[in-house]
Amino acid sequence: AMESAIQLARCLRDLPDVASAFAAYEGLRRERVEKVAWRASKTNNSKALGPVAIAMMGLMMPLAMKTFLNPEKTLGAEQRYRIDWQAPVTADASRAAGNQS
Repeated sequence: AMESAIQLARCLRDLPDVASAFAAYEGLRRERVEKVAWRASKTNNSKALGPVAIAMMGLMMPLAMKTFLNPEKTLGAEQRYRIDWQAPVTADASRAAGNQS
């Protein structure tokens, strides 16, 4: 939500009218939002565990985190994302979806 608010503020700041600002905003946000939503859906769909699986998860997760699960690989792309506040937004942003990745 914070990323979206910042991008919308940039678009409203730099573009001459609300319609072009919202078009640019959608172009800047659509690809990233779709990726984040897909990842959240994938995570949510895998959470329906039964009592045995929950018990096993509690035992295995500490070992998994130390050996083969890498938080940088699984969360790094979302957490390292940066928005350059100083960079001006142009009307071309509505056609350049995902150029802020």
